[in-house]
Amino acid sequence: MEISIAMLITAIAIALTYTIYNIVFQSYQAFKSKNVQAIEMAELDELLKKDFRQSLIIYKDSRGIRIDKNDEAINYDFEDAYITREGTAVDTFKIVVKDVKLLFRGSPVTEILSTSSKNRIDEVILNLVFNNQELVYHYRKQYSSTDLSY
Repeated sequence: MEISIAMLITAIAIALTYTIYNIVFQSYQAFKSKNVQAIEMAELDELLKKDFRQSLIIYKDSRGIRIDKNDEAINYDFEDAYITREGTAVDTFKIVVKDVKLLFRGSPVTEILSTSSKNRIDEVILNLVFNNQELVYHYRKQYSSTDLSY
């Protein structure tokens, strides 16, 4: 009888330990996933800010935008479930893109025209989804008269 009670108490302790471990593990996985996505959002934000700051001119292209710098060109492709940045290296950000607005002097640039200067943009507004919430990121390029003649 004593052995049966000891086995019952041991079984309850093992079941309780397993349940607690499972709850803690799932919480850790959710925490880790949220942090990975937050890091990707921060990295994308920093790269876009830097690329806009260093750019000579920014164009709309068939999949997103092209940023021309002095020594390189960088392409950002905006897909529904990710954003790709192609320059000297390729970066992929697993971020849900809800909407992308490309503007030049406040007017939307919606189609690609034959002259590259007509595809120029000075604003990008990204609506991204993070943790089931929509976040708006806004980037603006201030062109000088030299940049506009480029």
